[in-house]
Amino acid sequence: MKRIHPFLAIALVALALVLVTLAMSVRCETVPVGPRARPFDVDAIPYINGHAIYPGSENCAPRTDRRYVPSAERVRAIRYFTVRTIELDLDTKALTTPLAYDVWRKVVEIARETEPRFVDRPIWGQYATPPGYQPNCGIYFCACAAGVGTWPPQIDTSDPARVEPLVTWELTNALLGQLQRPDLWDTSSYVGSVNRRVEQWLGGWKQE
Repeated sequence: MKRIHPFLAIALVALALVLVTLAMSVRCETVPVGPRARPFDVDAIPYINGHAIYPGSENCAPRTDRRYVPSAERVRAIRYFTVRTIELDLDTKALTTPLAYDVWRKVVEIARETEPRFVDRPIWGQYATPPGYQPNCGIYFCACAAGVGTWPPQIDTSDPARVEPLVTWELTNALLGQLQRPDLWDTSSYVGSVNRRVEQWLGGWKQE
């Protein structure tokens, strides 16, 4: 009996697998399926001043019936002055970090290009307890936060007066985390001082 060449046998097996796969895909397409749940419809996300406005937490109510998002140019200015202020503090040793020089320089470089993420309402979460607050979730503080110092920072747009200050505040918190200085998170002594200096450089905060 003549034996099948090994390469021909492999080709026949591969062909059979392709045919089985095609048959299964056709069968799957004809089986009715229910609608798939999605966290949100990307096509339905609103944009304000070129920024996507993502959903906040459903169990957090908007702070007002208004919404403010700075222009792209304004966000760049806030980000520039925020990062520059922290960079100057690092250069002058007013702010220290355990990171090596070239590492924290890289962190600062990345921060220059980090866009805040804007949301339509506050964000519910379990956070490190801010100074002056009492923990209400064990050792943590649970609340609807108007801003979160994640990377990138998240900013609630439903309280216009707080949007621009929060861009600086939460970007500073995010940078402090990357610089391994969480002891300074949400402190008026440092984060507040950065906010005040940025506000002065900008000539004040806007809300419309």
